Amino acid sequence: MEKLEKDLLNIGLSEKEAQVYLSALSLGPSSVQNIAKKSGVNRVTTYVMIEQLTQKGLMSSFNKGKKKLYSAERPNRLLSLIHEREKELKDQETQFRSVLPALNAVMARSDNKTHVRFYEGIEGMKAAHELLLGMFDREDIKDYREIIVPMVSKGLFQEGDSPARDAARKKIMSKDIMAKKIYVTDKHVAEDIFVAATMDNTRYLPISEYPFSCEIGIYGTLVIFWLVKEDYNTVVVDDEFVSNNIRLMFDLAWSVARKPEEHPKE
Repeated sequence: MEKLEKDLLNIGLSEKEAQVYLSALSLGPSSVQNIAKKSGVNRVTTYVMIEQLTQKGLMSSFNKGKKKLYSAERPNRLLSLIHEREKELKDQETQFRSVLPALNAVMARSDNKTHVRFYEGIEGMKAAHELLLGMFDREDIKDYREIIVPMVSKGLFQEGDSPARDAARKKIMSKDIMAKKIYVTDKHVAEDIFVAATMDNTRYLPISEYPFSCEIGIYGTLVIFWLVKEDYNTVVVDDEFVSNNIRLMFDLAWSVARKPEEHPKE
């Protein structure tokens, strides 16, 4: 009986509703007194629970002589209750999605402070991936920039390790979001990158001259510092002023980075 009560709680009944319903179900048509005794719920509360269950279509009543008897509806009725809850949740989600842009606009107007988040470990990096996915959902995101250091990040995440990262990549492809990437590495790794990469969006900086130890991504108003060497920590700055200035610094680095055809050959 305890397991059945827990199951009923999981589909939306209160504890006392579950007790009264199960007692009525096992007794068949019965008086309030008998249901109260069986369920262990006091008589006054049992009346209230029967009324609530009746409104949910889970109990009904009828007169037998001078007595009023109550009976539980067939358990199949619970499926209808679950479907109704699912519909309500879907309606609530639809309604919330319709007001979400307005809520975000209110937040933007009411808070002009720079948002800085610090995440620790691999799970923290996954949390930053969630922020990225949300950013790529925006209609005004047409491009992004990244400084990548393969020696610190290569093989860190495989497909399936971070669902948000995988979804963000698919979003980039489906929306044809343009990328500019500067790889800071040695020439052997750079040769492999240039074979696979799109030539017009890729540049190379020799790590011997530019010893970057973290990766940097600029995505809309987000600037993310992937501090992989520092115990996989991540710093996220959400600020348009900061992102615009970091983007200018990236463009400066881009202007001195080497094009594929300038890459030194053996």
